[in-house]
Amino acid sequence: MNEQLSTQFEKKSDLEEAAYDARLRKDVILPKEGTGAYEALEKTCNDYSNIVAQEMTASSLKFFEISGKNRRALHAELCVKLYGTSWQETSRDDTDAARRFAHYVAGRPSFAEDLNTGGH
Repeated sequence: MNEQLSTQFEKKSDLEEAAYDARLRKDVILPKEGTGAYEALEKTCNDYSNIVAQEMTASSLKFFEISGKNRRALHAELCVKLYGTSWQETSRDDTDAARRFAHYVAGRPSFAEDLNTGGH
């Protein structure tokens, strides 16, 4: 009985919490904490969110051209890692959820919330 209770209240990983907050589909399988896949997904999320943050303060058109390519590539990578499909094959709701997920993982919940109003 104690064993059953202890597994019932296990702490969620940061990715699991972000997935819940971002409203990812329930069938998305996240990697286990401490694995290379977990770290790779976390890095992709951080890189994506960092580029968005830099774009918000940049004034150079050249920067936007370069960062836009990088941001789109990272967004495409997120779709593959989360859904197993290219971003073109992924629904709008799911691509938006992937972007929210990246911002929650990166510790930028305000960016994720802006997506609900047509932002980042």
